[in-house]
Amino acid sequence: MADQVATRIRAHQKQTCLVSLFIGYSFSESEKQESHGFRKQCRISPTNDTNALMSVMINLFRKHWRGEIIRHIGIDYGGLVDDTGVQLNLFEQPEHILKTNKIDQVVDEIRQRFGTTVLMRAMSKEVGGTAINRASLVGGHNGGNSYD
Repeated sequence: MADQVATRIRAHQKQTCLVSLFIGYSFSESEKQESHGFRKQCRISPTNDTNALMSVMINLFRKHWRGEIIRHIGIDYGGLVDDTGVQLNLFEQPEHILKTNKIDQVVDEIRQRFGTTVLMRAMSKEVGGTAINRASLVGGHNGGNSYD
């Protein structure tokens, strides 16, 4: 999901500096826990780099999830700024940053031309992977398609 949302903000030539993760628990689980889930936000340096955004989301999830049964997952990117360039830093080689930026652009172009399922991350083929099924949904919902 982080990958899909990153693709959308790149399509609008934007970068995010605020990421938000929402986890909603199953009703039976939330009754036991007296919690319906959590929403956590994290401020980051402006980016639209898929790997960086996925890493932040995974870290947020691992830090706050305690093994409850999950019913809903939501990802938001806020604090959008114009994508005016790549911010270099002292801890990464500039060539690596530019290379990952180019990879994201090429993947976006291929998916736009041939469909979102033509290039998928290997984790989407694992048990519990949802990207292939979500590709046919509209905003995470069936959108009027038949339930075959």
